[in-house]
Amino acid sequence: FMILDGEISIVKCKKNADGDIVKTNVLVRLFRGQTFGETALESSGGVRSAGALASQPSHLLSLHVDIYKKIVGAYKQHLRAEVRVVLKSCPAFSEFADEALDTLATEAVLRNYTSNKEILKEGDNSNYLYIVKQGLVKIIKKLKRPHAKNVKVFTPYSGKVQKEETPGLWVLEKSFTAPIDNNKHKDKSSFLPKLKKPETLGEDARDASEATLQSDETEFTVGIVASGQIFGELAVLNPGHPSPTTAISTTPSEIFLLDGELVLALGAKYSNKCMNALTE
Repeated sequence: FMILDGEISIVKCKKNADGDIVKTNVLVRLFRGQTFGETALESSGGVRSAGALASQPSHLLSLHVDIYKKIVGAYKQHLRAEVRVVLKSCPAFSEFADEALDTLATEAVLRNYTSNKEILKEGDNSNYLYIVKQGLVKIIKKLKRPHAKNVKVFTPYSGKVQKEETPGLWVLEKSFTAPIDNNKHKDKSSFLPKLKKPETLGEDARDASEATLQSDETEFTVGIVASGQIFGELAVLNPGHPSPTTAISTTPSEIFLLDGELVLALGAKYSNKCMNALTE
């Protein structure tokens, strides 16, 4: 069914012993242009896994199963042809046999992402190799770094200890080309902070000192991937291991997903060009 207008709720119903509905859980709400009922057509016997209720007055377009399968078959054939073209132009698959490319094209999945959507998350198991059909994808890496705060900082511009601040900020506030007034600091020792005798810190003081070191995440962009390029290489190089990076769509994007184990089974590890492309 395709919704022409209105609202349809996909629901799971709980029934009592007499078959009466006692509770209805709404799984998702669908609107104009969306479809439902595909699961039953794809399953053996056409058994539906959930019900559908019209939440508002609605008009639907219904397709017979034969027409539906004909449309889906034509779409899959068109999709295979698209994947085949992309794979053939990708250096990683230039040494693959035609039969292997046909298998990958048949098993490929196409996903659509709007802008600023997370495609692959750092730390998640990497099972798919991604090929960009259209759009731009940003690959980012988050790093944790310790930093100190509220430390008394001595700057050569004043010759004395300034207010408590994060070390290094004066570098940003002062130009490295700014001249130093030598007449103001004839005594070179005035540039140096007075040192105190080291004191033995108690356990509480040491804990307080260590507490000034905090963990801070910094995000780095390690690459921008465009049409015909790949990411998620770990699915082939080290299947099942957590991804070291996050991939986010920077524009509306269409991405082909290839099963990493299938790529390996079809001979990726025996192709120098494929392995070189994946380890770049």
